[in-house]
Amino acid sequence: MIFTGEPLTAEQAFTWGVANQLAPKAEVINIARALAVRIADRAPIAVQMAKQAIDAGDAYQAMEQVSSAATAFTEDAAEGFASFTEKRDPKYRGT
Repeated sequence: MIFTGEPLTAEQAFTWGVANQLAPKAEVINIARALAVRIADRAPIAVQMAKQAIDAGDAYQAMEQVSSAATAFTEDAAEGFASFTEKRDPKYRGT
């Protein structure tokens, strides 16, 4: 699409890994909302860093390394580890 300007079909986008799932048109909003809830349940700092890494484009690898280092020592990182070892849902606070 970038080089030819031709749009991708949903099936092509899914096969190429551009889309993470296919959905019937009538279910798109419900599925998108469910995904938004799952994302909102994650550690806010990690989600923000992931978004910045995607936006960085060709600097993705460097941004990923910086993001990992920046989020490794947050309270949310400790909470994620603790909740995993205690087999419970995490309670992220964005700190």
